[in-house]
Amino acid sequence: MAANRVLDENLLDDLVILENIKRKRDKKIELMLISDNEEIKKLHYYIFSSVDDVEYYTLEDLSPEDISLLYEMDIIIFNKNDEELKESILQIIKSQKLDLKFFEISKKQYIRNKDMLIAHNSGVHKLFSRDFMLEDFIMNIEIFLKTNFYTKRLIALKENKEITIESKELFENRVFELINKKIFFSLLKFSYDSDTDIKNYNLQKIVREYDTIYFDKKRKILHFLILNTIPSFGKKSIKKRVENFSISVEPLEALSAFELVYEDN
Repeated sequence: MAANRVLDENLLDDLVILENIKRKRDKKIELMLISDNEEIKKLHYYIFSSVDDVEYYTLEDLSPEDISLLYEMDIIIFNKNDEELKESILQIIKSQKLDLKFFEISKKQYIRNKDMLIAHNSGVHKLFSRDFMLEDFIMNIEIFLKTNFYTKRLIALKENKEITIESKELFENRVFELINKKIFFSLLKFSYDSDTDIKNYNLQKIVREYDTIYFDKKRKILHFLILNTIPSFGKKSIKKRVENFSISVEPLEALSAFELVYEDN
């Protein structure tokens, strides 16, 4: 869910253009998520629910009584194992010639070129795998939203001077910074067992330049602050990467920005 590339000057030019287009728009963008996945719903609520020029809706199912909502929508993000419902929506978009963009987050881990061609032919504007890269997903959505609300947050984020730290206070400050900037993240906690001092491992190699690892050496716990990643994917990814080191780890807790902001409230 997080890209490895750095946002460059060409992208900045594109974002300026999108910002100018946004100012000319006279109504909010209507965006609907149709999903039965709790992590996906939490991710989208955290990102879209408080965007000034986006009216955000979410449904787990689209009943016959709800069909009229399609005529009001500008973007639908679909994330369900329900081919009949998907085909029904795409058929309505096509038959009624709706100016409605349809994005799909597949339940499949891997997407083949053939899958993308079939999806495009059926009317899907963009198909993403289950373990999609959030930056890529957001930038594609922003093109149709004609606003750069999220990438602007990322560009404004300062790069970490240190990825691995032993200061609990510094780690908590980074968590609050991301919450204040409304950037999505996962907070992953692992217990670890190693005969070697944990600092002797190059664990910073398994994360990116904006992520943070906090060593609690006294309690033998590793805390990972991973940007733009849902907990289930982050937990699986970190556990797999740590296997390259002679460290035994066990997951203790996996929270998203949503839980920290909304459930605590």
